[in-house]
Amino acid sequence: MKKISDKKSEDYHTHFNEPNNNLIYNLGEKRNLIFSERDIVASGFEASINMIFSDGKIDLTKMKPPINSRSFKINLMFSDTKINIPEELPVLVKINTIFSDVKEPKNREVSFGGYDYVTKSFVDGQPYIEVRIQAFFSDIKIIPEKEF
Repeated sequence: MKKISDKKSEDYHTHFNEPNNNLIYNLGEKRNLIFSERDIVASGFEASINMIFSDGKIDLTKMKPPINSRSFKINLMFSDTKINIPEELPVLVKINTIFSDVKEPKNREVSFGGYDYVTKSFVDGQPYIEVRIQAFFSDIKIIPEKEF
């Protein structure tokens, strides 16, 4: 077994902690919007997307079909958000709201409590992407890809 010298160890450690190195950052990335207006294109590998006092669109259409089921969170506080969801990907959206207005494609509105929405390609028992939305005092509109 070859021992790594202190210099190589420092180089290795420094490389993975550089601000421009996206390798580790992207695996569990958090995207935070605070007091801003911006659109986000999600990969589906984010740990969470947080919007506080913000307006914007979250585009999920660039996500790849899942090999294994995976999930990520969208946390909204005092925000106005449109979420674009592709119908050809198996997506389960779990919505939990408190004093929020959620409008989804089937013209159902949710203001308080929980609700689940699935895309047309969702098949129970097959890999899917779970999007967990926690909304507090926010307006959310879930839009199928073709209408975005």
